[in-house]
Amino acid sequence: MSASAIEIRRLRAADGAAYREIRLEALSLSPEAFGSAFETESVHPVGWFARRLEGEQHSARGFFIGALRNDFTLATGCAVGIAGVDDDGAHSALGFAEIFFRQHNRSRDN
Repeated sequence: MSASAIEIRRLRAADGAAYREIRLEALSLSPEAFGSAFETESVHPVGWFARRLEGEQHSARGFFIGALRNDFTLATGCAVGIAGVDDDGAHSALGFAEIFFRQHNRSRDN
């Protein structure tokens, strides 16, 4: 996979359904990497995830980004990975809240 075939962009409410899918995959495959659990988040509807992407459940400085392949839409299932950054308000710098790359995209040869 060439670097030119990847776009990194901020995820928005319209990406809620696809974000829910990859987030639940991440929680299922790598539960130790997150402060939440698959069982906790899998009960939430798409709207909950959409609101999360718009920052309603995080600080005003927090956001989520997606690494997207080919046609650059998360909804088509071309998501390579996601990352979330947030600020608790106590520090001047942002910190990573989460990062996840789908297993088939973790090899340098992809």
